[in-house]
Amino acid sequence: MKLQTELTHYNIIAIEASYLYCFCIRLLINRKTPQEAFSETFEEVKRRASISGDSTIRYWFEKCIETDGIDEMPLPNERPITYLKTALLWSFYYLKNEWSFHDAIKDIIAKQGDVEINAAVVGGMLGAAYGTQAIDNELIDKVFRLEIQERLDYTPRSTLKNLVHIALATGPSRLEVRWDSKTLKGQNVVD
Repeated sequence: MKLQTELTHYNIIAIEASYLYCFCIRLLINRKTPQEAFSETFEEVKRRASISGDSTIRYWFEKCIETDGIDEMPLPNERPITYLKTALLWSFYYLKNEWSFHDAIKDIIAKQGDVEINAAVVGGMLGAAYGTQAIDNELIDKVFRLEIQERLDYTPRSTLKNLVHIALATGPSRLEVRWDSKTLKGQNVVD
């Protein structure tokens, strides 16, 4: 995951945020409740901050989520371009407060900004938490009705959004990622 993130975002905070997002999704896929996954992820945030000495993400969590500081949350329409902090914090906010998939997606889109990315990140988190049964079947059906030519004509962001829905609809019941530091190769183990 670190190597994949470095391809597009060679920034330690982007790498840490991506790791924590995947860490939480792994917990959710492996049957943790939203509250358990949030709590364990927050503990991981604190643990990693103490090791690295960079408490930026810990500060984000404490200020914006753990204290229910909704007024401190970044608004997507304040930065219309992709802003990692916005997508990450809102996805954890919705998870911690157990928003439904539908209501969270509707809310993050209403906030404007980079709605495709923000909705994809929030949707990935809550889709992992609640499974495909939480996603309106019409949304899933739209993805499966796409023709190949339509897929080729999509922009990368639209494709990402659709791939998130497909992954949620067809994803494994359990996912574990193993990393071999000697060969620098990752291996996904799926049940």
